Amino acid sequence: MLKKIELILAEFKKCRKNWGLDFAMKKVIYPTFLNKLQMKHMVVLAYLKEKYAVVIDKYSHCTIPDTRIQPDSPIWVCWLQGEGQMPPLVKWCYESVKAHSGSHPLNLVTMDNYTRYVTIPDYIIEKLMGGGFRILTSATFCVTICLPTTVEYGLMPQYF
Repeated sequence: MLKKIELILAEFKKCRKNWGLDFAMKKVIYPTFLNKLQMKHMVVLAYLKEKYAVVIDKYSHCTIPDTRIQPDSPIWVCWLQGEGQMPPLVKWCYESVKAHSGSHPLNLVTMDNYTRYVTIPDYIIEKLMGGGFRILTSATFCVTICLPTTVEYGLMPQYF
């Protein structure tokens, strides 16, 4: 054990002499006493703090609202064609969400009911339904529904 400590100390002194204290700490001491994940976290954090110090200082006074999921928080699923038109895999996922939702109400957003939850301008609907030439895909329209719904209801979208 003593021999191992001597080797570590010798490596530390060599690195410190050639590269400085900061490098020697990161190269020799930290890996010796911290696991790799902690080390990676520290290196990434140090890089981000150095590279983005201005941005961090600008927003460091901001507080993040408590957005924990409550026992009665709704679960939102968007499948525009409705439950009856879900392919087997999507249906299986939806049934799993239903089975595990517990006390959370489950809202399935479809083309028939999305107006209950969000107001989408007519020109966007026209791009989805447009005669003969669709500019907007169903997937993009789902995101168009999710963004304002997120603001309105504070949801976290889940795509499958």
